[in-house]
Amino acid sequence: MNERQLANRFGLVPGSVVYTGAPTDAPVTLTAMTYDATALEEYDVDSLALEGVDGGPDRVTWLNIDGVHDTEIVKRVGAEFELHPITLENVSHVGARPQITDYDDVIFASLRMLSVDEDGSVASEQVSLFVGDAWVVTFQERPGDVFTEVRERLRSGRGRIRERGSDYLWYALIDAIVDHYMIVMDRLTDRAEALEETVWDTEDSETVTEAVQELRWDARTVKRAVRPIREEIESLIFAEHPLIDESNAPFFSDLKDHLIQLHDAQDGIRDSLSTIMDVHFALLSARMNEVMKVLTIMASVFIPITFVAGVYGMNFERMPELGVAWAYPFVWTVMVSIAIAMLVYFRRKKWL
Repeated sequence: MNERQLANRFGLVPGSVVYTGAPTDAPVTLTAMTYDATALEEYDVDSLALEGVDGGPDRVTWLNIDGVHDTEIVKRVGAEFELHPITLENVSHVGARPQITDYDDVIFASLRMLSVDEDGSVASEQVSLFVGDAWVVTFQERPGDVFTEVRERLRSGRGRIRERGSDYLWYALIDAIVDHYMIVMDRLTDRAEALEETVWDTEDSETVTEAVQELRWDARTVKRAVRPIREEIESLIFAEHPLIDESNAPFFSDLKDHLIQLHDAQDGIRDSLSTIMDVHFALLSARMNEVMKVLTIMASVFIPITFVAGVYGMNFERMPELGVAWAYPFVWTVMVSIAIAMLVYFRRKKWL
């Protein structure tokens, strides 16, 4: 949460509905689906005329709100469905920690909906889901979601979704979000595997380090979305909540298993990143050792040559070799012979 978001929340009464996201003037749209086993109605909803949105006890209504920056609309929806003020505060607080909270006649879930941007990075958006008797209300930060398949199943009547209650619809929406976690995690796994291959080929330390850091950050985004709700889903299963039909409990248990799989996949990516960095630093160390070996050999070759040159570079008058004609080529021959002999020795020792 940034400083502006913190400033917006300090000193407020608990339950105050204050938007903490980025400023936007995008319109807020409300759409609804009301259905039973035989029929479905899909329509837009006027935020000023929410009365009667609930289709009644024999039908299930799903009201979806795209945009939580208009807090007045959030309050109106909350008043119509008698949502707890604390939950409405969390709806408008887009940086809230994922959670599932039981309010007896309503269950509230705040989750992160993840997607992969064009550049491969992971984008995160908050989604709030309420379930009551014969209705589900969802709040999203902006248009666009992962619920397309759920909508198509409702429209076509495919599967069991229109034959079961609001709790199954609520489960189906959460399941769609979690399934997309799996897609995002697969993308991250592919990036990790590609890094494992390229780390052997690149000598650019900054490129590898930056790629690993970006992947670690994206994996952490998934972890922050998954970890808080895993145990809460399990608690919801064992609580035998009156809103959760006993026949739908196995589906929530399957949802818990998916979250466990995601946790294991996160551990796999973390281990892969640790291995990549270990290999990367080992390769850098090996390359540095090669450089140091070459420099050491060069220094070893030139030390005796420098000694010979230093001796005959002294300006003494009575150096007998300075006066003979063969002295200069002889000294050169000695120095070259020393260099060749040392290189041959290093070669035999397999230091070269």
